[in-house]
Amino acid sequence: MATLTTTPDSMARVREEDLPRESVPAEIGLGREGDQARPRDQEKREIPAVPGRIVVVGHGMVGQRFCEEIRAREQFAGSSLRVFGDEPPYDRVHLARRLSGAPPADLALKEEAWFRDANVTLHADPVVQIDRERAVVISASGLEAPYDVLVLATGSQPVLGKIPGNTGRDVRPFRSMSDAEEVLALALRAREAGLPVAVVGAGLLGLELADVLLAEGHSVHVFDAQPYPLSRQIEAHAGRALLQGLVRPGLTFHMSARIAQFSEQERGTLVECEGAPAQAFGLVVLAMGVRPRDKLASAAGLTCDLFGGVEVDDVLRTSDPKIYAIGECARYRGFTLGLVAPGYAMAEVLAEHLGGRNDARFEPSAVGTRLKFEGLPVTVLGESGATGLGVDVAVYQDPKSYRRLVVSRDRLIGAVVIGEWSELSRVESALARRDRVGRAELTRLRKGEQVFRQAHLTILDWPETATVCTCTGVTAGALRRAREAGCDSLELVCQRTGASRVCGTCEQLVASLFAPVEAPERSLWLGPLSIVAALLAALYLLASPIPFSDSIQEAPYDALWRDKGLKQWTGFSLAGLYLVGLLMSVRKRLRWLGRLRFESLRTFHALVGVLGLVGLILHTGLRLGHGLDRGLILVVLLGTLLGAFAALSPEWASERERPRLRRWVNRIHIYALWPLPVLLLAHIAKVYFF
Repeated sequence: MATLTTTPDSMARVREEDLPRESVPAEIGLGREGDQARPRDQEKREIPAVPGRIVVVGHGMVGQRFCEEIRAREQFAGSSLRVFGDEPPYDRVHLARRLSGAPPADLALKEEAWFRDANVTLHADPVVQIDRERAVVISASGLEAPYDVLVLATGSQPVLGKIPGNTGRDVRPFRSMSDAEEVLALALRAREAGLPVAVVGAGLLGLELADVLLAEGHSVHVFDAQPYPLSRQIEAHAGRALLQGLVRPGLTFHMSARIAQFSEQERGTLVECEGAPAQAFGLVVLAMGVRPRDKLASAAGLTCDLFGGVEVDDVLRTSDPKIYAIGECARYRGFTLGLVAPGYAMAEVLAEHLGGRNDARFEPSAVGTRLKFEGLPVTVLGESGATGLGVDVAVYQDPKSYRRLVVSRDRLIGAVVIGEWSELSRVESALARRDRVGRAELTRLRKGEQVFRQAHLTILDWPETATVCTCTGVTAGALRRAREAGCDSLELVCQRTGASRVCGTCEQLVASLFAPVEAPERSLWLGPLSIVAALLAALYLLASPIPFSDSIQEAPYDALWRDKGLKQWTGFSLAGLYLVGLLMSVRKRLRWLGRLRFESLRTFHALVGVLGLVGLILHTGLRLGHGLDRGLILVVLLGTLLGAFAALSPEWASERERPRLRRWVNRIHIYALWPLPVLLLAHIAKVYFF
């Protein structure tokens, strides 16, 4: 069975050409008279620090998560919480499991006892009107509920397109539990009649439905106007590889297909495509995308976007200061985030904001998209389609897999993985930690070799906000806090945070919280050499210059600074040492150098630093010089001190802070040495030409 999970990076700007014309109501964005011209920073009416009456409209996965976030905070103990919805909350991400015979109870998010114990009042009665002047919502039965804060979590609705016959007898969208029940009944009837099933749309939902129906024994045909599946998530090369990998008995793809109409027949429904013969199907499932459900908000005069969605700010507030929007119905900075993970993040941020946390802001993170098709997992991470100046792309493909890594400035920014790959977790780690991925790694990928020399899987040093579980939006920080709070097993951490409860893909990463931390490979000489280098740099800065003697017979050592030949010898030796030291900066550019152990190179780099300081003392006699000469010497000393600090800092820093501290000190060390080549050339030019 397919399992679909997605993350914030797959949020896509809704373009006008992506939506059918009749699905864009003319009134959207107009609101009530005068509302359209109001600035977003209008004077807002004050609401209580902790609202006493909270009303939620929409009881899907995001609305339910908001209820849980509210009841998990003590400051809302005295607040009433009322929820209006069309149906009880269920796991919409895995709604396709209903087609495999899973009972609705297995998809329920909470049992009735939870709502009773949490003091949450449920109304199976949809809201039809918002009276902003009186601050009340009015349900279909005429019930009025006053609010201090109103939260819209109305979700989205399926796009049916402009195809004639799209509401016919055998044609159904797939969005709600009622849709699933109707699709299940039609699928059983199609099997009895010996008719195949059609899925219109080769996106994430369409492929998931095709996989489930295929597993149930149906002959499945997938239609899409694009030339390859997942056209919004992956580029053409990956799309062709995916299409090739999806080929299997009982599954037929009709790509670049333009459906003219659906025609009901006595036996099934004809799907008529331009330039192709019509074919009868016992069931046609529409999976052509969704648009935000915002008619209620638009009718109330809230500012809505032309292409759908209630406009919100960084705290998810709409144009009315008492009304907020979260989930798929919200449009944030021109984007609609039609995914579960960002919806959960919105629910948490809004609960924090209403609870009095002034710095709570919604900031979507970038991770990617996953689809588990039977025998062919698909993972899209980060900016997988990035191109342009400074972007390097490496691709490996064989009959069973496709791998694409996208690198910018030696940092991994995106990846596409089709098929099984043992290094996928390492790729996720590299993306989250912003690890360096250079030409050596890309070359190994192109050859089909192991890309990463060390299989670094622990999330102990991932950034606080890096998403680990893309199904529920659980971050590395949340997992570490759960462990620190006493969850001493994988089961307890997953139970507390919800990670790995949906598709299980992230279980290996979550388990790395409890894996023994391997001590990093360290050189025995790196520490002592770094200490010697730091002491020599401090000596140079603090000690007095070695004086010239009055007679060469008394102090022959000062011939080093008097004799031009010796001066040139020490000077060019010093310049050569610093050039050799720069090999660290090009180790990933030179294939033979990239094969050497990193710790060996670091030790050699530290040795060069020590020898360079010894050479500098021999060349100058601890004199700082003047003008550019002084600048040159100070750059060398500062770079040496920072390099020694970078090598020694992990010894005293905390386990969590070590990677970030080393990264920043290394960066400053490199920046400090940037002027060195120019100053060195200026010094040589001054000696020989001026």
